[in-house]
Amino acid sequence: MSKNELKKYLNQFSKEQVIDILLEQYSKNKELKKHFDFIICPNVTQTLEEYKKIILNEYYPTRGIEKTRISVCKKAISDFQKLNPGGEVVAELMVFFIETACSYTWEYGDMIESFYTSMEKNFDRTMQYLSKYGLIEEFQPNITQILKYASMCGYGFCDTMPEIAAEYGADIALDKKAIEEEYTKLHEI
Repeated sequence: MSKNELKKYLNQFSKEQVIDILLEQYSKNKELKKHFDFIICPNVTQTLEEYKKIILNEYYPTRGIEKTRISVCKKAISDFQKLNPGGEVVAELMVFFIETACSYTWEYGDMIESFYTSMEKNFDRTMQYLSKYGLIEEFQPNITQILKYASMCGYGFCDTMPEIAAEYGADIALDKKAIEEEYTKLHEI
C-alpha cells in the first residue's frame, strides 16, 4: 500500500478512530512501539545503550553462553538506524560492534574463517560510513583498538583489517612488539 492509499484509507475514520488504531498497533507491535517511543521522546543516549547491550550480549552475555551471531548485531544496527538518531550516533554503534567482536577474538582466540570474512565486510562498511560523515579522525582511537585486537588473528584477518583502514585514510601504525607482549601475557596459563 502506498502512502497516498494509506492516507485515503485513514481519512475515512474520525480522529478518535485513527488514535484507537494507532494505540492498538502500538500495544501489539514491539518494533512500532519502540519507533513511536523514540519519535515522541527521543533519548538517543539511552536508546544507543539499549542497542549496544544487544551487541554486547552476543559476545559477553550476563547469563548463558555467548552466541556471536553477526546477524543479530547487524539487525540491531539496522533497527537503530531506522530511528534516524543521527550519523555520528549510528557510527558509534557500528564501531562498537566491530570493536566488541574483535575484542572477543582477542580474548578467546581464533574464530572460523567465515566470521573473519563477515567482520572484514562489516569493517569496510563501517569505515565507508565513517568516511562519508567525516568521522575517521574522531573514531581513530577505536580503529586503532580494533586493529590491535585483529593483529593476533588468523585467516589473513590481521592483514586485511589494516588494509581496509588505510584505504579510508585511517592511521594504521601499531606497536607490534607491545601488542604481542600484552597478548602473550593475557593468554599465559
